[in-house]
Amino acid sequence: KDVDELIENYKAQNPGIIDETAGQKRREDAELTETRQILTDMQKKIASLEKEKQSQADGDKSSGYNQPSDSKPYPPKINEYYRRRRKRYIAGFTITGICFLIMILFIYPGLLVSPGTGDTTTADSDNIQPPVNQPESNKDFVLVEGGNFVLGCMGTSGQDCFETEKPAHNVTLNSFWIGKTEVTQKEWMNVMGSNPSEIQGDVNLPVERVSWYDAIEYCNQLSLREGLTPAYSIRKDITDINNKSIYDKLKWVVNFDQTANGYRLPTEAEWEYAAKGGKFKDDFIYSGSNNPDEVAWYDVNSGSTTHPAAQKNPNRLGVYDMSGNVWEWCWDWYGKYNAATEDNPGGAGSGNYKVIRGGNWGRSSSSLRVTNRGYRGPNGHNVNIGFRVVKNL
Repeated sequence: KDVDELIENYKAQNPGIIDETAGQKRREDAELTETRQILTDMQKKIASLEKEKQSQADGDKSSGYNQPSDSKPYPPKINEYYRRRRKRYIAGFTITGICFLIMILFIYPGLLVSPGTGDTTTADSDNIQPPVNQPESNKDFVLVEGGNFVLGCMGTSGQDCFETEKPAHNVTLNSFWIGKTEVTQKEWMNVMGSNPSEIQGDVNLPVERVSWYDAIEYCNQLSLREGLTPAYSIRKDITDINNKSIYDKLKWVVNFDQTANGYRLPTEAEWEYAAKGGKFKDDFIYSGSNNPDEVAWYDVNSGSTTHPAAQKNPNRLGVYDMSGNVWEWCWDWYGKYNAATEDNPGGAGSGNYKVIRGGNWGRSSSSLRVTNRGYRGPNGHNVNIGFRVVKNL
């Protein structure tokens, strides 16, 4: 009781101190309450994070994505990004595969043929050789494979032989390219610029009224145009001593480089070999047939004029108009045959005339024979003489 009185007296005498102590206690109580609330909020946050982590782990397992154990957890948006990217990759690979399959089937349609159907012939890849020195305009040329044949007339197929076609003898030739048609007026103008032909009206008519010298110059110009080595060297400033003609005032010196890859005139042997079908060795009177009307324009059916190239049937090589339409210049000097076997012959060493072959639109069928030989001076121009070109393999 004495203590209580003393306290009451003390409070009455010192009211400020008592109020300050009470305020301090209230502040401490408030701070404690605030701290407890912070701890409660932290516990709730930790519980929420644990729940989110467990949910994320369950989602990764269901998507097949294995997150490294030592890495930080990815947010749900990143996981969704990976799932979508994986789907895009799968779709992309699928579409690419389908396109590749369609392309293969388009290039090799034979893959669609069921086993046991279709053509079962297979190519021998070991025997396939790439073309050598192929002409730029390959569609206009035919490959004549080299081989042996009989040059001249043997009187087979019921044909009569002229003495100039004898004796028939064996010849060996290398392979070469030959024009499918005689040089047309269009081809001539594309290279030389002008048209010397007397019969015009269709650019696919054979060029004519060209001399042997003109044909030589055309060959060189065509070679240069295609970046090839010209087959001929021409000297116009000196006289060819091998030219015995008294009518030829030009007498250019023309040398033939047999190794050049440029265009040139066929030798007489090459011309006859191609006219006879090359390796097929056809025994026809005319180039490709025993019936001149099937393969040639001549006095009976021409109407006294030339005709556009490739209107008649070709021979077995696919070469047109080697009988009829216009005569064709050859490289050789005209001379007599001999009986000896020859290897890539180039004709006589000199002469008055150059060889022409094949007959023309104004001559009879006898001149169309594949063994018939004609001749003209190298400076001659005529409405019935043209040429075709060849080149080395």
